[in-house]
Amino acid sequence: MAASACVCRLAPAPAAFVSSALDSSSLSTHRASFSRCKIALRNGSSFTQIGEPQRGNFVFRINAGEIGDFGARDPFPQEIESNFGDKVLGHAGTEHIILIPSSLLGLSEKSCQPLEPGTQPLSEVEAKALLRKVIGWRLISNEKGLKIFCEWNVKDFGSGVTLIDRIAVVASSEEHYPELHLERGNKVRAEISTQSIGGLSENDFILAAKIDKIQTSDLVKKTRFWA
Repeated sequence: MAASACVCRLAPAPAAFVSSALDSSSLSTHRASFSRCKIALRNGSSFTQIGEPQRGNFVFRINAGEIGDFGARDPFPQEIESNFGDKVLGHAGTEHIILIPSSLLGLSEKSCQPLEPGTQPLSEVEAKALLRKVIGWRLISNEKGLKIFCEWNVKDFGSGVTLIDRIAVVASSEEHYPELHLERGNKVRAEISTQSIGGLSENDFILAAKIDKIQTSDLVKKTRFWA
């Protein structure tokens, strides 16, 4: 059992007291010897404080068993026999696997998952919260429920087809497919929803976040800025 140490400053006390164990009876017997000592003694769940420090140094080493439950303890023999520590954190044989909480992952780092039967579509409040995690997407509502959409103004028809192809590759890898439109030959529009639940699910925002990462700088029109 590791000993607990208590350091206090006090006027010199009799040698017999210094060498004796510090327990309740010793405190009672020698209270006058250190009436100016500031020390805390634990009895059960309470602490007794006596006096204030003045001069002199004495170190009392107190066995935890003499003052109750005072900090950590050594394991009991039965606990050692049970091998209770074989799989605890810090054991030499522990396999340490660090998992990042999913709430801290960006949507683009997640994957679309099959929905459980009975899954309900996201409410408008929930959808707006996820909408802040994707770039350039907007929320719309129609008779079929909520959707999100994004538009790109591309250089020409060929650039529009190329962008649709790039989006299709991402959608195929997630097995979650948007509605894609090429309008007037130079505008691509993507609409995403989960038709099976008649609204939006997290999968829609995961796909939107992955589409956001598609390279488009070679396809979209350059905006001119006049200084």
